[in-house]
This record gives sequence, structure tokens and C-alpha cells, in this order.
Amino acid sequence: MKAMGGLLLAGVMLLFCLTPAVYAEDIHIVDETLDPWLYDETVAGAPTIHIVNESGSIGEAVARANPGDQVLVESGTYYETIDVDRALELRGIDTGGGMPVVCGNGSGSLFTLSGAGISLDGFVVNGSGVTVLSDRNVISNNTIIGGDILLTVRSGGNSICDNVLEGGNITIVFGTVMTVRGNILLNGSIALYRSYDLTVRDNLIAGGGLTLVNVADGAFFNNTISDNPDGCAVDVRRSFCNIIAGNVIRDCGCGFRTGESANQVYLNTFVNNTVHVASVDLSGGCDLWSSSDPVTYLFNGSAFVGTPGNYWDDHTGTDMDGDGVLEDAYMVGESSGVDQFPLAYPGEEYTVTYADERP
Repeated sequence: MKAMGGLLLAGVMLLFCLTPAVYAEDIHIVDETLDPWLYDETVAGAPTIHIVNESGSIGEAVARANPGDQVLVESGTYYETIDVDRALELRGIDTGGGMPVVCGNGSGSLFTLSGAGISLDGFVVNGSGVTVLSDRNVISNNTIIGGDILLTVRSGGNSICDNVLEGGNITIVFGTVMTVRGNILLNGSIALYRSYDLTVRDNLIAGGGLTLVNVADGAFFNNTISDNPDGCAVDVRRSFCNIIAGNVIRDCGCGFRTGESANQVYLNTFVNNTVHVASVDLSGGCDLWSSSDPVTYLFNGSAFVGTPGNYWDDHTGTDMDGDGVLEDAYMVGESSGVDQFPLAYPGEEYTVTYADERP
């Protein structure tokens, strides 16, 4: 009888060891390898935490999880495609071997977010990308190699923040109330179609550009777009009521191309572009090349109120009153527009405070 009890105990221990790590309510985390914010904490009534290591499957953990659960993926390489169809937090954690890598064959998407309210954070996605088919998702702190982040169905409330894309694009179609912030795109672009109320800011785009087609009521500021000698940095078609401000546009074939559009364009820096501004329609568009309303800005240690324009490296003039704005207007490239208040110095010399964080 004692022998049978020992066998039963051994069997239970073996079963426990083979079961993927799943923590339910009232969790006391004692594994220091997980994450500093988890260690030595007791979480009462918390969602279930599913931990996946290299011998397991992310997709299987997602299938077991309930809405609101966390799926934590340890260092390793995972060869699978994952469809996330419920509200989960998927987070990669470095357990000593770097962030977890999910590999594909270059076709399709490695992550498809078909459920709403998903967080995807901390993965290296290699050979393909991420497709979003739902609302209120957050994609952050991922490195995507040779793939895109695609939002090509009608959706809203999604955020794409602090990712690195190497050779891939961020494409949004039919998007509303979205944020694209703090991303680095190397040899890739941000392309937006038939969307409105987007905030695109603080992104670095090298070897690509920013495209707006049928986009309205957006804020596009503090982006740096460079190193695209055969292409266009900012391409705006049939787009209206957008504010494009505080961006650095340099070393591109065309800095800004506009067609059938009416937007505010100011406090941008245009440097070393073959053509600063080109127009694709005879009217030259109706873009306003300065702020429509007075803004308060700091220049050379003093505060000024005005409607500043943009900095153009091929324009010189005089600044009689020392407010950082030239008295001589600038004819804007191939368009019919005029920058009435061109800046005397590049945009980084000016500090602007926006009441609603939208310039």
C-alpha cells in the first residue's frame, strides 16, 4: 500500500512538471526570473498568468486563456503563427536569452489580433508581421524584421507605440482615433488611407516616408523623416484639416508633395531636399504654410506670440525684431502657396506649448 502511495505521489509530481505554468487567483510570485514587478508579490483576485517557455506553444497558451488573462513568454525562438481572438496581455520577458523571437516564412502574419482589447508587448517578430482586425489594441516595444503592422479593416482606438520596424511599414486603412507614436522605421513608411482623428508623433522614419490619402482631422508632429533621396518624405493627397507641425524633413528627393488638400503646415524644418515642396494638381492645393491661430513660442530665451511658418534651408532674409521669424516671405516650391512667416532657424531652436497637445 505504501508503494502504491509512492507511485501515486510520483505520478502527481510528474503530471505537475509536465503541465504548462499557469497561476490562478491569489498568486505569490517567487520566481525571480519572471520580472521585477512580479517578484515577491501576492496578487489577490488577479487574472490568470500563463507562462510559456521555449518547449511550449504561445498559441496553445492563448487558446487556454480567458479574457483578461496574461500570457508571459520567456526567452527563446518560437516557430508558429498566433491568432489572438480575446482580450489578453501578451508580453515577452527576457529570462536571460533576450526577448522572445517568433519566426515565420515571410508570408502572412505571425500575430493576428482578431479580438479587441489586446496588448502585444516585447516580442521580436522575424520574417513576417502583425495584422490587427479589431479595436482598442496596444502594440508596443516590439521589433519587427521584414514584416508590417497592418490595420486594413475598419477599426478604432488602437495604439502603435515604441516599436522598431526593419524593412516594414505601418499601414492603417479606415482607422479612427488612433495613435502612432515613438516608432522607428528603417527602410519603411507610415501609410494612412481613409482615416481620421489620428495622432502620429515622435516617430523616426529613415529611408521611407509618411503618406496621407483621404485623411482628415489628424495631428502629425515631431516626426523625423530622412534619407530617402529617390522618394518623398511627406505625400498628402485629398486630405483636409490636418495639422502637420514640428517635423524634420531632410535628405529626401521631395520633402513634401501635396495634391487637392487643405492642411496647416508649420514649424517644420526642410533641409537638403532635392525639391522641398511639389504639387500634383494645377491649383497647388490650399495648404496653409503657417499656423492659422496665434501660438506662444520660446525663442532665444524669450517668449513670443505669432503665427510661425517653416524653416527652409534655401531661404534667407532679415529678422528685424529678433522673434525668430523672417520679414521676407517664401514662395513654397512648385505649389502656389506662400509661407508668410518663414523661420530664421531650424525648428529645434523654437519651443512651443500647445494647450491641447495638438499643434
